[in-house]
Amino acid sequence: MKPASLLSISAVWSKFGIKSRLLPLICLIFSGALFARGASAALPIADNAPALPALVSAGSDHLLKRWDTSGKYVGSLGSPDDTVNAIGFLPGSHGDILVSISKSGTLALWDVRSPGPAHSKLAHPGGAFALAMQMNGALIVTGGADQHIRLWNAAGERCLGDIKAHDSAVRALALSRDGSRLVSGGADSNIRFWKVKTGGSGLEYLTTIPAHDATVTALALSNDDEMAASVSEDGYLKTWHIEGGSLQVRVRVSNRAVLCVSYSPDGKTLATGDAEGKIKLWNAVTGAPMLTFSTAGERSTIALIWTKDGKMLITGGEDKNLRYWNTATGQQIAAIAAHDGAVRSVALVP
Repeated sequence: MKPASLLSISAVWSKFGIKSRLLPLICLIFSGALFARGASAALPIADNAPALPALVSAGSDHLLKRWDTSGKYVGSLGSPDDTVNAIGFLPGSHGDILVSISKSGTLALWDVRSPGPAHSKLAHPGGAFALAMQMNGALIVTGGADQHIRLWNAAGERCLGDIKAHDSAVRALALSRDGSRLVSGGADSNIRFWKVKTGGSGLEYLTTIPAHDATVTALALSNDDEMAASVSEDGYLKTWHIEGGSLQVRVRVSNRAVLCVSYSPDGKTLATGDAEGKIKLWNAVTGAPMLTFSTAGERSTIALIWTKDGKMLITGGEDKNLRYWNTATGQQIAAIAAHDGAVRSVALVP
């Protein structure tokens, strides 16, 4: 704020008996109120930064926020009933429908064209933790604290199939690109492979792998659907052959929990985010380390997603920021103080 403006405002406050020495505090409170209502604070952006991807972020502040290609906040889709654990655009909706699952167990569909209350229903008593969708948009799959996996029609209105899938909470799901195979991960430390029945009417059990020594926190499938990657609270990244379930890569990522994992679009690289706040890139075939990006402080990285060209990685976590990274150099391109709480999930606008 310019000195002249500060003096002018100070004069106004003095008419109401407010001393000028309180002005900095008042401004701070006012700016905080703006942020709580959805404004964003831009952190340093690299010189000659490329256009950023348009996206939606979900925070533990119970807000879904939209961001444009300059990193500017452009509006809220609404306020979910609780902390959102995962979001994703419904394939085939042309970016018009966003699907979310929340800590309350709610499955919700949001119309981006007319932000407001979503169509929602209780999907999992005790909490919904995992979300996956068929590439043709015909099927939504959820997993939750009730140990069940449920399959829903594209409108999220009708449950097509329901199965008790794990001996404890279902924490992660990944669907093959053709929608015929599903991989699930649980708090029971196991990974299970399933065949999706025609029309999404249910799941056919295939096999179980005792994959980790603690909760499986996230899963990802390679674009050719030949490999599955899993990460866990035990600090490990592992990859598995879909056919046969044999282990290919076993890498110690962190002494703390690893919370997210994703294959690059070309399938050659895996990205992980952990509870130490580090984002790491790994050779997907050998498990060799490639790059490490570090956020300020040891605040958990909870969400990450690649851009379609693989040149950028967007991350979010407990530091409340959205961060954009150059995947070739590991340099931070931009950062946005996005939420008044942890960033839980990120979805790119198609």
